[in-house]
Amino acid sequence: MKSLGNGSGFSEEYTAVYFEHRDSIVIIDMGETAKSKLMKMNLDKYQNIYVLITHTHFDHIGGLPIFIQYVYYVLSKKVNVIAPSIEVKKDLVTILNIGDVVPESYSIFSTEEVKLDFLVRSIKTKHSDTLIKDKCFGYELYENNTHIVYTGDTSTLEPFENYITKGTNLYVDISMKYGRIHIKFDDIIEKLEQLAASGVIIFLMHIDDMLFAKYRVKNYDNINIM
Repeated sequence: MKSLGNGSGFSEEYTAVYFEHRDSIVIIDMGETAKSKLMKMNLDKYQNIYVLITHTHFDHIGGLPIFIQYVYYVLSKKVNVIAPSIEVKKDLVTILNIGDVVPESYSIFSTEEVKLDFLVRSIKTKHSDTLIKDKCFGYELYENNTHIVYTGDTSTLEPFENYITKGTNLYVDISMKYGRIHIKFDDIIEKLEQLAASGVIIFLMHIDDMLFAKYRVKNYDNINIM
């Protein structure tokens, strides 16, 4: 899993990741800064381009309309957009229509409608109060032979705990300062230490204060900054 940015919504770059899977690239979320970085890469070498969306906050989807248009008009390819639920799929179609993204430039599926060998499931979670039921998710994935649990933006780790086992790479949303709609580091560090001791490899993401995060985690084994 490679980083396209590891900042919160108030940062200069937004959190997104990607990995290569056979002849495909799999991207999780598409903020404006991730879009700009991807457009500098050699995307033409991939047979398939997948974009998995966790939720519709604009630091996670703000670059999606232009990215789809770039891939279609410049590379003559279609982006495969994967929504974590039917409701999020409907919202994404509306957003793309508003952005004047022609339907023939992309394919869109919910996780209920598609089977992909790198995708195990979407996992419903709680983030902000305005993202109601079926609107905010993380994912369980396989990056080739690596088991991944990716929380996306969340205020709790609870929905993901049943899917975390020894050897799992856990990508978890962390706030160093304000918490509330994100997991505050001080509230969860004891749990993260327990997971790390059990063989889970932890990557902190969506960080609001990178210098403070590096200072706090430097002495913890198996707890990393993405």
